[in-house]
Amino acid sequence: METEAFKIKKKLFEHKYPHKLSLVTYSKKWGGWIELEELEKKRKEAKKMA
Repeated sequence: METEAFKIKKKLFEHKYPHKLSLVTYSKKWGGWIELEELEKKRKEAKKMA
């Protein structure tokens, strides 16, 4: 889960550096390590289906 402070720091990092900042989290349901953005998308889709 991203905090408000992290969202600001992420924007500053992406503005200053050409690299992509990716957050990785562990989700047993979705097969292990997954990027946070992908996990949020999958959870949103699963919620729509339910």
